[in-house]
Amino acid sequence: MVLQTINNVIVLRPYGSLDSVGGRELQSQVNNLLTQSSLDLCEMGNVWVIDLKQVDFIDSSGLVALVETFNIAKRNQCRLVLCNLCASVQLIFEITQLDRVFELFENYESIFSLSDRSLAVSSTLTPNLMAA
Repeated sequence: MVLQTINNVIVLRPYGSLDSVGGRELQSQVNNLLTQSSLDLCEMGNVWVIDLKQVDFIDSSGLVALVETFNIAKRNQCRLVLCNLCASVQLIFEITQLDRVFELFENYESIFSLSDRSLAVSSTLTPNLMAA
């Protein structure tokens, strides 16, 4: 898992399978992100991108990790978007109807508008899943 901060955007790049092991690794990275910084997370990056380009498999454990990450981002007044889903992962999102919850993009570049580098996505609120 690669974690970067680029121009106020936190980018997580998991690879391989987002299953029970990959899901735990994602949750661990997010927890480290929460504890390592004394800064307000929105000052570090108010947009969180999970780039799934190198993820070729996802199961229910991976979906749970993504939903929990989504909720953590929302609680910290940040936005979570996903990009670069392969066909099989995209199908899982469609079957589970999570494509209606997450903001999904074809690639990283399509997340941002070319004119002002702000998010091209709308600012509508998405339902909070599995709230604690």
